[in-house]
Amino acid sequence: MSAIPPWGAMSRSRWTYLLHGDRVRTERALSLSGVFDEAMWVIGNPLSSTLAVISGVLAFSVTGMCVVVGAMMFPTELSTEPPSQTDLARKAGITRKEYREREALKAAKLRGRDEAAERRSGLLKTGQSIWGPGLIAMCVTWFGLGAFQSAASISIISFATEQNMKQYTGFVFGCFSLSSMIGAIFYGAKNWTIPLGKRFYFCLIVVDLGIGSFMFAHNIWTIMIVYLIIGVCQAPTWINGNQLMLHLVPPTRFTEGMAWTSSMNSIGGSASSAIAGVFIDRMGSHGGFLVVTVLAIASLVLSFTGFRQIKQSTETPMLTQVEV
Repeated sequence: MSAIPPWGAMSRSRWTYLLHGDRVRTERALSLSGVFDEAMWVIGNPLSSTLAVISGVLAFSVTGMCVVVGAMMFPTELSTEPPSQTDLARKAGITRKEYREREALKAAKLRGRDEAAERRSGLLKTGQSIWGPGLIAMCVTWFGLGAFQSAASISIISFATEQNMKQYTGFVFGCFSLSSMIGAIFYGAKNWTIPLGKRFYFCLIVVDLGIGSFMFAHNIWTIMIVYLIIGVCQAPTWINGNQLMLHLVPPTRFTEGMAWTSSMNSIGGSASSAIAGVFIDRMGSHGGFLVVTVLAIASLVLSFTGFRQIKQSTETPMLTQVEV
């Protein structure tokens, strides 16, 4: 699994390359990506659970076929592939290091023209590092999202097994994805005037507190209802996070920034599954939901460590632009 490339980061990087500088169309494109992501889960969760009941071999075969077909579509589609820093440097007749230094200098000049941009502390102040409070907070947030959502999944399966309703778990997850897909469609169709930072934290709070409430559920239907409610903010949370990366890192480092958050999400999911599994074995599903609640609250609190930079970098609707 660690060898799988960041599909989400690469596809969204192509959108930003095609629509560079067009804020409205970029937001809609990222929202559309979110819609298709959720459509995948809406179809995939019930389908995989049904196939797994019929035959594990059949479930893995269908999965493998989908992965191979989807992967082959990336290397064959060259017209939307953004040029790498190496390609751009070679075209300019300079080294990659010299190219990055030149772009950092351009970014510094642009910050001098714009007081709001000048306050963005994470935009390559040193000329080399993309790491600032905003990106660190995003990585922590994405680690938390992967952690408590993965822990919630295995806890729900344990909870449903205790109630002899394990066959319905795929549809419970499908409800979450369906609600999230609806949220992505609505979010992408609207022209938002509310600052991006406020939208991001509002949706994040709804998702974190909603999933953290699972430990108080008495049946699987309660969890399904909560999923339907908070799912509306699930896709917008990811869409907002992707848009924040356009403000927190330079355009030429967008894929790198996205890859960091995606990696942290995967690491969080893996680590939390192991931890929640131990608590479930010892305390049942309640132990798993306890882990989910702690992870959700902790990640929410830590996400505010980058609040200042995120707020300052999104005060104006314009994206950070570095001419190439």
